[in-house]
Amino acid sequence: MIFQSVGMTADRAELTAATRVVVRIPGYPFSGVAMGRGILTILLLLAACGRGPSPDAAWSRVDGPTLIAELALTRPADAPPRVIVDVREPELFAAGHIPGAINIPWPEAKQRVPSELDPAHDIVLVCHSGPMGDELAEILDERGFTQVRNLTGGMNRWTGPLEPDR
Repeated sequence: MIFQSVGMTADRAELTAATRVVVRIPGYPFSGVAMGRGILTILLLLAACGRGPSPDAAWSRVDGPTLIAELALTRPADAPPRVIVDVREPELFAAGHIPGAINIPWPEAKQRVPSELDPAHDIVLVCHSGPMGDELAEILDERGFTQVRNLTGGMNRWTGPLEPDR
């Protein structure tokens, strides 16, 4: 049985203690590893957390190359300010982050970001690999934020410039 990342469907849902499956989910470190039922359940739950925006969501994902190109351009004077929010641990943020990003570590970001940021700003969320940003984007969407994007693959896939914390 092979689970595909699109829709997370399978031919059969019959799992027994002896069943071993190969799971291939892009962006997840255990992708392609044969595993038993318990680990498969955990992996599928983790995959569901980072499933992406629903069709009616006000948030979206942005890939690294697109964000790199945007950062290189001068923003129009009438464009809303861009705020890049890195929700990783302070030590990781200090070691290197996207230029201009602010650090509001997870899990307090779930409470702080909706109350501290302006819903009219262009908000880009950054985490380790994406799922925490997806969850925070959902929270912001529910609170009326309309310009929210999550960096696809998070810092694990970021190939753009970094700046250390000063």
